[in-house]
Amino acid sequence: MSDIEDIDQLQWKVKHRAHRIIKEMEDVIFHAGRGELDLALQEFNDARIELDHAQDTIGTELRRREDRT
Repeated sequence: MSDIEDIDQLQWKVKHRAHRIIKEMEDVIFHAGRGELDLALQEFNDARIELDHAQDTIGTELRRREDRT
């Protein structure tokens, strides 16, 4: 698998995870009580941290590859 394919796959995973999290949050907000909302908010924040890290990783890798060329 080429470097570009690796980056494309990582970007797809990040986008897919973000969409899944948004869908889960919509479901929780629609059906949840206060305790469930607090838990969902914590899970959302944890997922946001993971997504930010993935985006940073993608950016770092792209810059590293640009520096090589």
